[in-house]
Amino acid sequence: MHGRALTINFDSGEFVRIRLDQGFSYWRLNTKHYPPFPFKGSVDDQVERLVNLQGNLTASGEMPTQVLSSLLIHKPI
Repeated sequence: MHGRALTINFDSGEFVRIRLDQGFSYWRLNTKHYPPFPFKGSVDDQVERLVNLQGNLTASGEMPTQVLSSLLIHKPI
């Protein structure tokens, strides 16, 4: 197992961190047609693709997965 984390930063200084203990590749989007993700595309193109995803997420195996998230607020000193 190899976990991965995704951090989303907001202009307000707050950010959300999501940790998946199986990593991101463990999950699959269950849909009939899903074009390749634009990893080399612009940030805007990647965000647009994620926002417009449609389908159900399914695990690629039988292992249980923990999904942990936290909202962290940065307060300047």
